[in-house]
Amino acid sequence: MWIFSPDGRRIVSGSLDSTVRVWDPASAAVLCLLRGQGDAAAIAAGPEQFPLRAMGRQLETAIEQAHSGESVAWFPGAMAYIATHPSARAWAGAARDYLVLITLEGDAGHEARLSRGTPFG
Repeated sequence: MWIFSPDGRRIVSGSLDSTVRVWDPASAAVLCLLRGQGDAAAIAAGPEQFPLRAMGRQLETAIEQAHSGESVAWFPGAMAYIATHPSARAWAGAARDYLVLITLEGDAGHEARLSRGTPFG
C-alpha cells in the first residue's frame, strides 16, 4: 500500500514485513521506518493532524506520540488493518477474527479503554 501525504511531500508505504516507511518522493530516501502495522493514511497526514498513532506489533498494539514514538498506552494483542478515527483518539482494527476498538479518554490521553472484540460475520 502506498499513500501520498495531503501536501504531496511524503509517501507512506505499508509492507508485508510489518513495517511502515515514510519516503521523500523527490529523493526516494526513507525518512522514517516504523516497526509494526499502522494506519498509513493517518501517518501520511502527519503528526499535526494525527498526533497519536496505533501500531500493531507481534503481541501488542501500542498507542504512540507521532512526533517521538513514545508509548502512551498499549494493549495485549496485535491489531492489523488499523483505521484512525478523525478525532485521532480512537482506532479500529482486526485481531484474528475480531473487530477491536480502542479509545483514549482523559485530557492527557493516558487513560485507555479497549472495547470488547466483535467477531466478523
